[in-house]
This record gives sequence, structure tokens and C-alpha cells, in this order.
Amino acid sequence: MIYKKLKNIIWIAILSIIVLFPNFYLAVYGSDLAGQFSKTIMYILTSVLIFSVPALFLNWRTFFLFQGIFVILSPIEIVHIALNRLPVTYAFLMDIFSTNFSEAMGLVSSSILYVVLYFILLIFYFGVVFIKIPKVKIFTDRRPRLILLFLLFLFSISGFVYFYKYNKYVLDDKSQLYSETIRIFSYKFHKIYPCDLVLQTHKLISINNEARKAEMLTKDFIFNARQTSTNKQKEVYVFVIGETARYKNFSLNGYYRKTSPFLDEKRNLVSFSDFVSEANGTVISLPLILFRSDSENIDRSMYEKSFIDAFQEAGFKTYWIANQSGSYAYIRRISKQTDESFFLSAEFGTSYNNDEALLPFLDKVLEKNDDKVLIIIHSSGSHFKYSDRYPEKFNIFRPNIGEVYSPSLISPKNKELFVNAYDNSILYTDYFLSKIIDKIDSENCISTFVYLSDHGENLYDTDDNVIFHARTISTKYDYHVPLFVWYSEEYGGLFSDKVKNLYDNMNQPISARYLFYSMLDMANITFPEQIIQKSIFSDRMLSDTIRYVINPNNEKLIFENLPE
Repeated sequence: MIYKKLKNIIWIAILSIIVLFPNFYLAVYGSDLAGQFSKTIMYILTSVLIFSVPALFLNWRTFFLFQGIFVILSPIEIVHIALNRLPVTYAFLMDIFSTNFSEAMGLVSSSILYVVLYFILLIFYFGVVFIKIPKVKIFTDRRPRLILLFLLFLFSISGFVYFYKYNKYVLDDKSQLYSETIRIFSYKFHKIYPCDLVLQTHKLISINNEARKAEMLTKDFIFNARQTSTNKQKEVYVFVIGETARYKNFSLNGYYRKTSPFLDEKRNLVSFSDFVSEANGTVISLPLILFRSDSENIDRSMYEKSFIDAFQEAGFKTYWIANQSGSYAYIRRISKQTDESFFLSAEFGTSYNNDEALLPFLDKVLEKNDDKVLIIIHSSGSHFKYSDRYPEKFNIFRPNIGEVYSPSLISPKNKELFVNAYDNSILYTDYFLSKIIDKIDSENCISTFVYLSDHGENLYDTDDNVIFHARTISTKYDYHVPLFVWYSEEYGGLFSDKVKNLYDNMNQPISARYLFYSMLDMANITFPEQIIQKSIFSDRMLSDTIRYVINPNNEKLIFENLPE
């Protein structure tokens, strides 16, 4: 009898290891857990707790048959960890669902050994379940069940308390404290298999549904855009949306540190000194950049198309390259309608998602040698955690939050640690942007490069001691962002008047509402509702007298009245 029980325990242990293998693999190989022993132990314990939940309701055989669903699906998680050292993301699932049959067969044939091992493992797993695992209750009395319920309760409470304390450091609006704590705590389940697979699949379905709805609303919209020039030369225009970059932290703009050594030396680069984003968070800011939306008419992006669509109407090939924001319905709508889009499958905000990884996609687009092309690049820039945004060789300014970060560091007395890490991220942004310019310049054609940040960042600059962004307490640092325009010699030769106007307008106070009209004017594209007075390439440009911006509560503020 004891021998039989021992055999059952061994079989249960073997099956449990098979089920939990993706979790153990991530614990050993995952980039977010690397070198963090206590965090790794907590991750494994949490995985085991979640694995145990169905045991409250099922017998042993039914329990492992249920877990067998996730054994069947586990290659999705394992492959993503192997490629990216991260749990599965909706972008990776999107890649899987968009793979055609011939591509799938090519992948299978190139990994035939792993496929054979996978099927052998499935046969073994389900063979053991049906032959060795009895259909008996897992919990025969109430005590073990109550212990498991108590552990789940203790885990939930301790997790909530931890993130509650974290949010007390970073939230100025205390009314959001409980909802934000629940949001962040629940997000941790996005990193534990199989919860991550279920949640990311749900997210992908939601994104696709929202994108379809948005597509229906704009399907009949048209700008009637056309290119007025008769130029027959190749044209390449690149528009880069940065993240969380402050105007003042680039040495190109007078910062005391050498944070932009490559851009400092670039010829034909114009930096606008008084440009503001109209929102201090990415979700609201992007529509104000890409569409004719502004802080007084935010919803315009719901029923109109973007300047990218206008370029398409004018005969341009369009491409979208990004390592973030793929979850936004309007971004999915835009990217779906481009000629090709590329989204990194690594989750935005992870330490394994550096902007340099976008450059091979840019190379791929340029190799197509299209006559007229617009390329949009959306980077992760300087988004917090700053020290995760750059490789080690750019870790120049020290000490910084890097390896020592914890929520308890969020304090004005540690300003230097945050500023140093942030400046390293700007240093890396400088390198990344200079690489893009070099690639465009090597095309030897009519080309421009436009870079701006979606919003800025606070680094304990004012008496309010505000840090980060998207806060209800706003400062000028939330909105004052870099706007760089580079042009090739060929562009300068053909459009010398536009180049002159750039330099004439570079110190005028302007905002994101100028971008739509400027991008079209830059490429000599016109449409019936063009407002040339809002183009930085025009000699008729009129600057903003009052610039309105909005905070996360959609409250309209006057930029000039904000503290700095």
C-alpha cells in the first residue's frame, strides 16, 4: 500500500514538473529574473500556487487532464522565452496567427527534432494520466483545502500591500491609489504561465475587435491628398516617435552634459527650441501627433485618418516599425493599413527591449528600394525604468538606479540616481537616432528625418517635487520635448525654400498640432483642408500665442502658466 502511494506521488511529481516546465524555464533563463534570487523564488512559489488552484475542485485525473491543455500549448511560451527571455506577449501571438501554412511548415521542418520530442512528451504525459493517475479526490478532508485557500489569501493580501506601498511613492492623486494598486498587482499575472497565455490571448482578441470597429468608422474617409511636385527622384521620409524625452537633457540643446555627441555633429539637423507635446501620457499624446486631433478636439482620431493615410493617398509606400503601443486600437488600425508593419514581440517596458532592435526592420524596408516611402518608427526611448532602456556600454553616468532600484528610492534626496540613469537613456537615444540618419543618408536621395518625443518627464525639477509623467500635477517638463528635423543634401537642393523656412521657424513657440500639416508640406503633399500656417516648412507659419495642453484627467491647461 505504501509502495503504491509512493509510486503515485512520483507520477504526480513528474506530471507537475512537465506542467510547470515553462515556469521553471523562465525562472532560470528569463531576463527580468536574472540574478534576483528572492524574486525568482517568489515567482516559482506563485506559479505553484496558481497551478494548485484547480485542485480545490477536481480529482487527480481530471486535474491533470485540465493541466494537459496548457502542456499542449506550452511550446508557445517556451519558444518565446527561448527567443526573448520573456513570457509570451500578444504581439508574439499576433505573429503566430498571421503566419501562413507554408511559413508554418517551414518552421516545423527546420525544428523537426523538437517537434518529435514534443509529441513523444504528449504521448507520455497523457499515457501516464490515463494509466497511472487514479480518479480519486485530491483533498479528502477540509484541512489541506483550507490551508491552500489561506495561502492564496495570504499571497493576495501581501501582494496588494506591497504594491500599495509602492504606489504611495509615485501617485499624487490618492483617489487612484486602490484602483492603480489592483491594476499593477493583477498585471503580474501577465508574467506567469498559463495566466499570461490566457490574458494575452484575450488582449489580442480585444485589440482586433477594437481595430475592426475603428476601421469601420473611417473606411469611407478620404483626404483627397496629392503630391504637387513633379519630382522623379527617390524620396524617403522617416518619422520617429520617441518616448519620455526632455528637450533640456540633450547637449544639442545646451545641456551641460555631453548626452548627444552624435547628433551634435550632424550637419543639416535643425532642433526646434520651443515645441510642446499637448499631452503628458502616450495614450492621449499619440492621436494628437498622428491625426488632426488636438487638446480641444481629442476624439477627432476616432472618425478621421492619420497623415500616414494621406501619404498613401499621395502614392507613397508606408511602413510602421515599433517596439511599443501595438495594443492601441488606432495604432493597430493605422499599422494594418500600411504596406507592412513590424512589431517587436518583446513586451514594452522590459529590460530586453532596446531600440537598436528596430534597426534591422528599417534595413529591410530600405532594401525594398521603393520610389516614394514614409517610414514610422515608434521607439521606447527613455520610458521608466530608465536603466532598462540602454545596453551596459551606455551606462556612463553613475551612480544611478540601475541594479539598486526599489520603490523606496523614489525620493527627492535620490534625484541624482534618477537623473544619471535618465541621461544614459538620452545618450543611447542619440546613438539610435544617429544610426537612423546614417542609414537614410546612405540612400543618396531626397530624404528627411523627423524626431519628437510623445511627452516629457519630471525629475524633481520644481518645488512640487514631481517625478515621472502622466501625473495630475503637471509641469512644463511634462510637455517641453525635442523636435529634430534632418534633411539630406538632395532634399536641401530641391526644397531650399522649405529648408530656409525651417531655420526661420526653429525658435517659434509651436505644439503638436503643427505636425500633421508639417509632415504633408514637407513632402509637397496638399489636400483641400491644408493649413499652411501650421507648417514648420512654410514661410507663412504662424506661431502659437497660447498653447493648451491636457493632463490625464483631460483637464485643459495653459502651458505657459505651468511651473518649471
